[in-house]
Amino acid sequence: MIEVGLIGFGLAGRAFHAPVIRAVPGLHLAAILQRSGNEAGEKYPGAQIARTLDELLAIKEIQLIVIATPNETHYPFARQCLEAGRDVVVDKPFTTTLEEAISLAQIAKSAGRLLTVYQNRRYDGDFQAIRKLVEEGALGRIVRFETNYDRYRPQLKPGAWREAQRPGSGILFDIAPHLVDHALVLFGLPEAVTADVRIERENAVSDDAFDIMLHYSKGLRAVLRSSMLAAAPRPRFVVLGMQGSFVKQTFDPQEMNLRRGHIPVDAAWGAEPEESWGVLTIPAGDSFEQRRIPSMSCDYRDYYESEGGQAHVSWSPGSDFELRGGARVESHRSLSVRTRVSLTGRHPVFRPNPPIQDGDEQAFTAGFRLGPVELPVQGGTHGEATYERSGPPLNGDFEYGRVRGAVRRLDRWFPTRWISPISIRCSTV
Repeated sequence: MIEVGLIGFGLAGRAFHAPVIRAVPGLHLAAILQRSGNEAGEKYPGAQIARTLDELLAIKEIQLIVIATPNETHYPFARQCLEAGRDVVVDKPFTTTLEEAISLAQIAKSAGRLLTVYQNRRYDGDFQAIRKLVEEGALGRIVRFETNYDRYRPQLKPGAWREAQRPGSGILFDIAPHLVDHALVLFGLPEAVTADVRIERENAVSDDAFDIMLHYSKGLRAVLRSSMLAAAPRPRFVVLGMQGSFVKQTFDPQEMNLRRGHIPVDAAWGAEPEESWGVLTIPAGDSFEQRRIPSMSCDYRDYYESEGGQAHVSWSPGSDFELRGGARVESHRSLSVRTRVSLTGRHPVFRPNPPIQDGDEQAFTAGFRLGPVELPVQGGTHGEATYERSGPPLNGDFEYGRVRGAVRRLDRWFPTRWISPISIRCSTV
Protein backbone atom coordinates (compact mmCIF):
# COMPACT_ATOMS: atom_id res chain seq x y z
CA MET A 1 0.00 0.00 0.00
CA ILE A 2 1.36 3.42 -0.97
CA GLU A 3 0.77 6.05 1.72
CA VAL A 4 -0.26 9.37 0.17
CA GLY A 5 -0.17 12.90 1.55
CA LEU A 6 -2.37 15.58 -0.06
CA ILE A 7 -1.36 19.25 0.11
CA GLY A 8 -4.38 21.53 -0.22
CA PHE A 9 -8.09 21.07 0.39
CA GLY A 10 -9.61 23.77 -1.79
CA LEU A 11 -11.69 22.87 -4.83
CA ALA A 12 -8.92 20.85 -6.48
CA GLY A 13 -7.92 18.91 -3.38
CA ARG A 14 -11.48 18.38 -2.15
CA ALA A 15 -13.12 17.42 -5.47
CA PHE A 16 -10.44 16.18 -7.87
CA HIS A 17 -7.78 14.59 -5.70
CA ALA A 18 -8.95 13.29 -2.32
CA PRO A 19 -11.87 11.17 -3.63
CA VAL A 20 -9.75 9.84 -6.50
CA ILE A 21 -6.83 8.86 -4.28
CA ARG A 22 -9.16 7.14 -1.84
CA ALA A 23 -10.78 5.13 -4.64
CA VAL A 24 -7.58 3.75 -6.21
CA PRO A 25 -6.59 0.27 -4.98
CA GLY A 26 -3.09 0.32 -3.59
CA LEU A 27 -3.23 3.98 -2.51
CA HIS A 28 -4.10 5.13 1.01
CA LEU A 29 -4.92 8.76 1.78
CA ALA A 30 -2.85 8.98 4.94
CA ALA A 31 -2.71 12.73 5.56
CA ILE A 32 -4.07 16.05 4.29
CA LEU A 33 -2.45 19.44 4.70
CA GLN A 34 -5.20 22.01 5.34
CA ARG A 35 -3.82 25.19 6.86
CA SER A 36 -7.11 26.20 8.48
CA GLY A 37 -10.59 24.82 8.84
CA ASN A 38 -11.82 21.34 9.69
CA GLU A 39 -13.43 20.23 6.42
CA ALA A 40 -10.69 17.72 5.58
CA GLY A 41 -10.87 16.03 8.97
CA GLU A 42 -14.66 15.85 8.87
CA LYS A 43 -14.70 14.40 5.34
CA TYR A 44 -11.80 12.00 5.87
CA PRO A 45 -11.65 11.12 9.57
CA GLY A 46 -9.11 8.37 8.94
CA ALA A 47 -6.51 10.80 7.57
CA GLN A 48 -4.10 12.78 9.71
CA ILE A 49 -4.53 16.55 9.38
CA ALA A 50 -1.38 18.64 9.08
CA ARG A 51 -1.22 22.43 9.28
CA THR A 52 2.24 22.95 7.77
CA LEU A 53 4.32 21.23 5.12
CA ASP A 54 7.00 20.42 7.68
CA GLU A 55 4.36 18.68 9.78
CA LEU A 56 3.23 16.65 6.77
CA LEU A 57 6.78 15.66 5.83
CA ALA A 58 7.40 14.54 9.41
CA ILE A 59 5.01 11.62 8.79
CA LYS A 60 7.64 9.09 7.74
CA GLU A 61 5.20 6.57 6.27
CA ILE A 62 4.14 8.92 3.47
CA GLN A 63 5.76 7.94 0.17
CA LEU A 64 3.81 10.01 -2.37
CA ILE A 65 2.70 13.62 -2.06
CA VAL A 66 0.05 15.23 -4.28
CA ILE A 67 0.16 19.02 -4.57
CA ALA A 68 -3.17 20.80 -5.16
CA THR A 69 -2.46 24.40 -4.16
CA PRO A 70 -2.36 27.82 -5.90
CA ASN A 71 -0.14 27.69 -8.96
CA GLU A 72 2.74 29.84 -7.74
CA THR A 73 3.26 27.48 -4.77
CA HIS A 74 3.77 24.38 -6.92
CA TYR A 75 7.51 24.89 -7.34
CA PRO A 76 8.54 25.55 -3.72
CA PHE A 77 6.27 22.80 -2.36
CA ALA A 78 7.37 20.23 -4.93
CA ARG A 79 11.02 21.07 -4.39
CA GLN A 80 10.76 20.67 -0.62
CA CYS A 81 8.94 17.35 -0.99
CA LEU A 82 11.50 15.97 -3.47
CA GLU A 83 14.37 17.03 -1.26
CA ALA A 84 12.64 15.26 1.62
CA GLY A 85 12.76 12.03 -0.37
CA ARG A 86 9.12 11.85 -1.51
CA ASP A 87 7.60 11.08 -4.90
CA VAL A 88 5.47 13.98 -6.14
CA VAL A 89 2.37 14.50 -8.28
CA VAL A 90 1.74 18.17 -9.09
CA ASP A 91 -1.63 19.46 -10.24
CA LYS A 92 -1.54 21.41 -13.49
CA PRO A 93 0.06 23.72 -14.32
CA PHE A 94 3.29 22.01 -13.34
CA THR A 95 5.02 25.33 -12.59
CA THR A 96 4.58 28.95 -13.64
CA THR A 97 7.92 29.20 -15.49
CA LEU A 98 10.02 26.94 -17.69
CA GLU A 99 13.03 27.53 -15.43
CA GLU A 100 11.13 26.16 -12.44
CA ALA A 101 10.02 23.10 -14.41
CA ILE A 102 13.58 22.31 -15.50
CA SER A 103 14.82 22.80 -11.94
CA LEU A 104 12.27 20.34 -10.52
CA ALA A 105 13.07 17.75 -13.17
CA GLN A 106 16.77 17.99 -12.32
CA ILE A 107 16.10 17.73 -8.57
CA ALA A 108 13.89 14.68 -9.08
CA LYS A 109 16.50 13.00 -11.26
CA SER A 110 19.27 13.66 -8.75
CA ALA A 111 17.14 12.40 -5.88
CA GLY A 112 15.88 9.36 -7.80
CA ARG A 113 12.25 10.31 -7.14
CA LEU A 114 9.11 10.11 -9.27
CA LEU A 115 7.83 13.50 -10.44
CA THR A 116 4.81 13.94 -12.70
CA VAL A 117 1.84 16.18 -13.53
CA TYR A 118 -1.81 15.39 -12.82
CA GLN A 119 -3.42 15.12 -16.25
CA ASN A 120 -6.80 13.74 -15.19
CA ARG A 121 -8.69 14.95 -18.27
CA ARG A 122 -6.65 12.58 -20.36
CA TYR A 123 -9.15 10.08 -18.92
CA ASP A 124 -12.31 11.83 -20.02
CA GLY A 125 -14.37 9.16 -21.74
CA ASP A 126 -15.07 11.31 -24.80
CA PHE A 127 -11.40 12.08 -25.33
CA GLN A 128 -10.53 8.41 -25.05
CA ALA A 129 -13.21 7.68 -27.68
CA ILE A 130 -11.53 10.23 -29.99
CA ARG A 131 -8.16 8.67 -29.30
CA LYS A 132 -9.52 5.29 -30.33
CA LEU A 133 -11.07 6.69 -33.54
CA VAL A 134 -7.78 8.35 -34.49
CA GLU A 135 -5.70 5.25 -33.73
CA GLU A 136 -8.06 3.06 -35.78
CA GLY A 137 -8.00 5.49 -38.72
CA ALA A 138 -11.79 5.76 -38.75
CA LEU A 139 -11.60 9.39 -39.96
CA GLY A 140 -8.70 8.94 -42.32
CA ARG A 141 -5.96 11.54 -42.26
CA ILE A 142 -6.87 14.15 -39.64
CA VAL A 143 -6.77 17.77 -40.83
CA ARG A 144 -8.36 19.61 -37.90
CA PHE A 145 -8.85 18.96 -34.19
CA GLU A 146 -10.79 21.41 -32.02
CA THR A 147 -11.11 21.25 -28.26
CA ASN A 148 -13.17 23.93 -26.51
CA TYR A 149 -13.56 24.56 -22.80
CA ASP A 150 -16.18 27.29 -22.46
CA ARG A 151 -18.05 28.73 -19.50
CA TYR A 152 -20.31 31.70 -18.90
CA ARG A 153 -19.39 33.90 -15.96
CA PRO A 154 -19.52 37.57 -16.96
CA GLN A 155 -19.03 38.76 -13.39
CA LEU A 156 -15.68 38.50 -11.66
CA LYS A 157 -15.45 36.14 -8.71
CA PRO A 158 -14.48 38.11 -5.57
CA GLY A 159 -11.39 36.77 -3.83
CA ALA A 160 -10.59 34.15 -6.49
CA TRP A 161 -6.82 33.77 -6.76
CA ARG A 162 -7.16 32.56 -10.36
CA GLU A 163 -8.63 35.95 -11.32
CA ALA A 164 -6.08 38.02 -9.41
CA GLN A 165 -2.95 39.59 -10.85
CA ARG A 166 -0.35 37.12 -9.64
CA PRO A 167 1.99 34.47 -11.09
CA GLY A 168 0.07 31.54 -12.58
CA SER A 169 -3.33 33.23 -12.56
CA GLY A 170 -5.66 33.44 -15.51
CA ILE A 171 -7.48 30.99 -17.72
CA LEU A 172 -4.38 30.13 -19.78
CA PHE A 173 -2.70 28.47 -16.79
CA ASP A 174 -6.00 27.06 -15.53
CA ILE A 175 -7.53 25.47 -18.65
CA ALA A 176 -4.92 25.33 -21.42
CA PRO A 177 -2.86 22.49 -19.85
CA HIS A 178 -5.81 20.12 -20.37
CA LEU A 179 -6.30 21.13 -24.00
CA VAL A 180 -2.61 21.16 -24.87
CA ASP A 181 -2.26 17.69 -23.36
CA HIS A 182 -5.08 16.38 -25.56
CA ALA A 183 -3.36 17.65 -28.70
CA LEU A 184 0.05 16.32 -27.69
CA VAL A 185 -1.35 12.88 -26.85
CA LEU A 186 -3.05 12.66 -30.25
CA PHE A 187 -0.47 14.27 -32.52
CA GLY A 188 2.77 14.89 -30.64
CA LEU A 189 4.79 18.09 -30.73
CA PRO A 190 3.75 20.67 -33.36
CA GLU A 191 5.98 22.44 -35.83
CA ALA A 192 4.75 25.89 -34.76
CA VAL A 193 2.38 27.56 -32.29
CA THR A 194 0.31 30.73 -32.65
CA ALA A 195 -1.86 32.13 -29.87
CA ASP A 196 -4.19 34.95 -28.92
CA VAL A 197 -4.42 35.27 -25.13
CA ARG A 198 -6.61 38.14 -23.98
CA ILE A 199 -8.91 39.77 -21.42
CA GLU A 200 -12.57 40.03 -22.49
CA ARG A 201 -14.52 40.89 -19.32
CA GLU A 202 -14.72 44.40 -17.95
CA ASN A 203 -12.40 45.13 -15.01
CA ALA A 204 -10.66 41.76 -15.26
CA VAL A 205 -6.92 41.82 -14.53
CA SER A 206 -5.98 38.29 -15.65
CA ASP A 207 -6.55 36.61 -19.01
CA ASP A 208 -10.02 35.08 -19.41
CA ALA A 209 -9.98 33.89 -23.03
CA PHE A 210 -7.55 32.32 -25.47
CA ASP A 211 -7.29 30.82 -28.95
CA ILE A 212 -4.24 28.65 -29.53
CA MET A 213 -3.36 26.94 -32.79
CA LEU A 214 -0.82 24.15 -33.07
CA HIS A 215 0.55 23.77 -36.59
CA TYR A 216 1.49 20.30 -37.85
CA SER A 217 2.64 18.94 -41.19
CA LYS A 218 0.25 18.08 -44.04
CA GLY A 219 -2.12 20.88 -43.08
CA LEU A 220 -3.14 19.45 -39.70
CA ARG A 221 -4.18 22.10 -37.18
CA ALA A 222 -5.13 21.66 -33.53
CA VAL A 223 -7.28 24.54 -32.27
CA LEU A 224 -7.57 25.03 -28.50
CA ARG A 225 -10.08 27.60 -27.26
CA SER A 226 -11.63 28.83 -24.05
CA SER A 227 -13.80 31.77 -23.00
CA MET A 228 -15.63 32.90 -19.88
CA LEU A 229 -18.30 34.60 -22.03
CA ALA A 230 -19.80 31.64 -23.87
CA ALA A 231 -23.49 31.70 -23.00
CA ALA A 232 -23.93 29.12 -25.77
CA PRO A 233 -20.84 26.87 -25.48
CA ARG A 234 -19.12 25.66 -28.61
CA PRO A 235 -18.89 21.88 -29.19
CA ARG A 236 -16.55 20.21 -26.74
CA PHE A 237 -14.68 18.41 -29.53
CA VAL A 238 -14.60 18.62 -33.32
CA VAL A 239 -12.40 16.31 -35.40
CA LEU A 240 -12.26 16.57 -39.19
CA GLY A 241 -10.63 13.94 -41.37
CA MET A 242 -10.40 12.95 -45.01
CA GLN A 243 -12.94 10.14 -44.46
CA GLY A 244 -15.35 11.69 -41.95
CA SER A 245 -15.86 13.88 -38.91
CA PHE A 246 -16.63 13.52 -35.22
CA VAL A 247 -18.44 16.09 -33.07
CA LYS A 248 -19.06 15.89 -29.33
CA GLN A 249 -21.28 18.66 -27.93
CA THR A 250 -21.19 18.18 -24.16
CA PHE A 251 -18.60 17.79 -21.42
CA ASP A 252 -17.56 14.55 -19.82
CA PRO A 253 -19.64 14.51 -16.60
CA GLN A 254 -16.87 13.52 -14.19
CA GLU A 255 -15.98 17.04 -13.09
CA MET A 256 -19.53 17.95 -12.09
CA ASN A 257 -20.08 14.54 -10.48
CA LEU A 258 -16.98 14.98 -8.34
CA ARG A 259 -17.86 18.57 -7.43
CA ARG A 260 -21.23 17.33 -6.18
CA GLY A 261 -19.83 14.23 -4.53
CA HIS A 262 -21.74 11.92 -6.89
CA ILE A 263 -19.33 8.99 -7.22
CA PRO A 264 -20.74 5.76 -8.69
CA VAL A 265 -19.85 2.64 -6.73
CA ASP A 266 -19.94 -0.02 -9.46
CA ALA A 267 -19.66 1.96 -12.70
CA ALA A 268 -17.32 4.34 -14.48
CA TRP A 269 -17.57 7.83 -13.01
CA GLY A 270 -18.02 9.41 -16.43
CA ALA A 271 -20.82 7.21 -17.76
CA GLU A 272 -23.00 9.18 -20.19
CA PRO A 273 -26.47 8.59 -21.64
CA GLU A 274 -26.51 7.73 -25.33
CA GLU A 275 -27.93 11.11 -26.31
CA SER A 276 -24.74 12.74 -24.99
CA TRP A 277 -22.36 10.59 -27.04
CA GLY A 278 -20.42 12.14 -29.89
CA VAL A 279 -21.59 11.76 -33.49
CA LEU A 280 -19.47 10.19 -36.22
CA THR A 281 -20.37 11.28 -39.77
CA ILE A 282 -18.99 9.37 -42.74
CA PRO A 283 -19.80 9.44 -46.47
CA ALA A 284 -22.26 6.81 -47.73
CA GLY A 285 -22.57 7.09 -51.50
CA ASP A 286 -24.25 10.38 -52.35
CA SER A 287 -25.30 11.01 -48.74
CA PHE A 288 -23.87 10.65 -45.24
CA GLU A 289 -24.22 8.11 -42.48
CA GLN A 290 -24.27 9.19 -38.84
CA ARG A 291 -23.94 7.12 -35.71
CA ARG A 292 -23.28 7.85 -32.08
CA ILE A 293 -19.96 6.73 -30.65
CA PRO A 294 -20.02 5.75 -26.95
CA SER A 295 -17.60 7.48 -24.65
CA MET A 296 -15.04 5.06 -23.30
CA SER A 297 -15.50 3.45 -19.93
CA CYS A 298 -12.73 5.15 -17.99
CA ASP A 299 -12.34 7.69 -15.21
CA TYR A 300 -9.80 9.72 -13.29
CA ARG A 301 -8.68 6.74 -11.21
CA ASP A 302 -7.00 5.49 -14.37
CA TYR A 303 -4.47 8.32 -14.09
CA TYR A 304 -2.78 6.54 -11.20
CA GLU A 305 -3.32 3.06 -12.60
CA SER A 306 -2.34 3.82 -16.20
CA GLU A 307 0.07 6.72 -15.95
CA GLY A 308 1.38 6.31 -12.44
CA GLY A 309 4.83 5.23 -13.57
CA GLN A 310 6.60 1.92 -13.76
CA ALA A 311 7.75 -0.38 -11.02
CA HIS A 312 11.51 -0.55 -10.48
CA VAL A 313 13.25 -3.38 -8.68
CA SER A 314 16.86 -3.59 -7.58
CA TRP A 315 17.59 -7.21 -6.71
CA SER A 316 20.53 -9.59 -6.50
CA PRO A 317 20.03 -13.36 -6.66
CA GLY A 318 19.64 -14.83 -3.21
CA SER A 319 18.88 -11.50 -1.53
CA ASP A 320 15.78 -9.54 -0.64
CA PHE A 321 14.46 -7.05 -3.16
CA GLU A 322 13.07 -3.56 -2.83
CA LEU A 323 10.09 -2.53 -4.97
CA ARG A 324 8.81 1.01 -5.43
CA GLY A 325 6.19 2.25 -7.88
CA GLY A 326 3.26 0.85 -9.79
CA ALA A 327 2.33 -0.40 -13.22
CA ARG A 328 1.46 1.09 -16.58
CA VAL A 329 -1.39 0.07 -18.87
CA GLU A 330 -0.23 0.58 -22.43
CA SER A 331 -3.05 1.67 -24.75
CA HIS A 332 -5.53 0.01 -22.35
CA ARG A 333 -4.45 -3.34 -23.77
CA SER A 334 -1.40 -4.47 -21.84
CA LEU A 335 0.30 -3.98 -18.53
CA SER A 336 3.93 -2.95 -18.83
CA VAL A 337 5.90 -3.51 -15.63
CA ARG A 338 9.61 -2.70 -15.42
CA THR A 339 10.65 -5.10 -12.72
CA ARG A 340 13.27 -7.75 -12.36
CA VAL A 341 10.80 -10.23 -10.92
CA SER A 342 7.70 -11.57 -12.54
CA LEU A 343 4.21 -10.18 -12.00
CA THR A 344 1.38 -12.59 -12.69
CA GLY A 345 -2.37 -12.88 -12.53
CA ARG A 346 -4.63 -15.59 -11.17
CA HIS A 347 -3.95 -17.94 -14.09
CA PRO A 348 -0.48 -17.01 -15.33
CA VAL A 349 0.86 -18.36 -18.60
CA PHE A 350 4.60 -17.74 -19.07
CA ARG A 351 7.00 -18.11 -21.88
CA PRO A 352 10.41 -19.37 -20.69
CA ASN A 353 12.97 -16.68 -19.99
CA PRO A 354 16.65 -16.97 -20.96
CA PRO A 355 19.25 -16.86 -18.18
CA ILE A 356 19.48 -13.35 -16.77
CA GLN A 357 22.38 -11.57 -15.16
CA ASP A 358 21.87 -9.28 -12.17
CA GLY A 359 20.69 -5.87 -13.40
CA ASP A 360 19.37 -7.11 -16.74
CA GLU A 361 15.79 -6.56 -17.81
CA GLN A 362 14.15 -9.18 -20.00
CA ALA A 363 10.66 -9.45 -21.39
CA PHE A 364 8.01 -11.96 -20.53
CA THR A 365 4.43 -12.41 -21.64
CA ALA A 366 1.66 -13.46 -19.30
CA GLY A 367 -1.99 -14.00 -20.02
CA PHE A 368 -4.73 -13.10 -17.57
CA ARG A 369 -7.52 -15.59 -18.19
CA LEU A 370 -10.79 -13.67 -17.89
CA GLY A 371 -13.57 -16.02 -18.83
CA PRO A 372 -13.16 -16.84 -22.54
CA VAL A 373 -10.40 -14.31 -23.32
CA GLU A 374 -6.80 -13.71 -22.40
CA LEU A 375 -5.13 -10.30 -22.21
CA PRO A 376 -1.40 -10.15 -23.09
CA VAL A 377 0.74 -8.55 -20.44
CA GLN A 378 4.23 -7.31 -21.19
CA GLY A 379 6.85 -6.78 -18.54
CA GLY A 380 10.29 -7.61 -17.24
CA THR A 381 11.50 -10.49 -15.13
CA HIS A 382 14.58 -11.37 -13.14
CA GLY A 383 14.84 -14.56 -11.16
CA GLU A 384 12.08 -16.91 -10.14
CA ALA A 385 10.00 -14.88 -7.66
CA THR A 386 6.33 -14.43 -8.53
CA TYR A 387 3.35 -12.57 -7.08
CA GLU A 388 0.23 -14.71 -6.94
CA ARG A 389 -3.30 -13.31 -7.01
CA SER A 390 -5.51 -13.81 -4.03
CA GLY A 391 -8.89 -12.50 -3.01
CA PRO A 392 -12.21 -12.66 -4.89
CA PRO A 393 -12.15 -13.31 -8.64
CA LEU A 394 -10.86 -10.39 -10.74
CA ASN A 395 -10.63 -8.05 -7.78
CA GLY A 396 -8.59 -8.31 -4.60
CA ASP A 397 -5.18 -8.13 -2.98
CA PHE A 398 -2.07 -10.25 -3.35
CA GLU A 399 1.04 -10.77 -1.26
CA TYR A 400 4.43 -12.33 -1.95
CA GLY A 401 7.19 -12.08 0.61
CA ARG A 402 7.65 -8.42 1.42
CA VAL A 403 5.51 -7.21 -1.46
CA ARG A 404 1.80 -6.49 -1.36
CA GLY A 405 -0.47 -5.06 -3.98
CA ALA A 406 -4.00 -4.56 -5.19
CA VAL A 407 -5.70 -5.99 -8.27
CA ARG A 408 -8.55 -4.18 -9.97
CA ARG A 409 -10.65 -5.03 -12.99
CA LEU A 410 -10.83 -2.34 -15.70
CA ASP A 411 -13.59 -2.98 -18.23
CA ARG A 412 -12.80 -1.71 -21.70
CA TRP A 413 -14.71 -1.95 -24.96
CA PHE A 414 -12.79 -2.92 -28.05
CA PRO A 415 -14.13 -3.41 -31.59
CA THR A 416 -15.28 -7.00 -31.15
CA ARG A 417 -15.95 -7.51 -27.46
CA TRP A 418 -15.59 -6.31 -23.90
CA ILE A 419 -12.28 -7.24 -22.34
CA SER A 420 -11.07 -6.67 -18.82
CA PRO A 421 -7.48 -5.59 -18.27
CA ILE A 422 -6.11 -6.09 -14.78
CA SER A 423 -4.47 -3.15 -13.04
CA ILE A 424 -1.89 -4.05 -10.38
CA ARG A 425 -0.27 -1.75 -7.81
CA CYS A 426 2.64 -2.90 -5.63
CA SER A 427 4.52 -1.69 -2.56
CA THR A 428 6.89 -3.09 0.03
CA VAL A 429 5.71 -4.03 3.52
